[in-house]
Amino acid sequence: ATPTLLKLGGKAVEGVTLVGDFAPDGATDAAKAFIAAYTKRFGSAPDNFAAVGYAQVQVLGAVLDKLGPKPTREAVRDAFASSVTNIPTVLGTGPYTITPKREVQYMPVLLRVTNGQFVGVK
Repeated sequence: ATPTLLKLGGKAVEGVTLVGDFAPDGATDAAKAFIAAYTKRFGSAPDNFAAVGYAQVQVLGAVLDKLGPKPTREAVRDAFASSVTNIPTVLGTGPYTITPKREVQYMPVLLRVTNGQFVGVK
């Protein structure tokens, strides 16, 4: 769900439903809080890329919190391989997990193009 789709697609994409990482109207309370804080700081609402970047920092922060002060590079690497489970982020509608096979899992959101904007489908 990128602004490029809206720009290039114009009226032809009105009503299109698609899967996305982040609902611009906030699928969760955490996402709504992120949208409000981001908008206040930067003067515009976050896009999908801002939300994904923020979520990655949330995951890193959770890993570092688990490891405590002065973690080693090896400890951080190993933690990403084994202990990223059920971390709340602004993405999707549920927790974020990285499996031992390095597969990222979280429940994405459904979006619909409405009046030229991406809106979460409830």
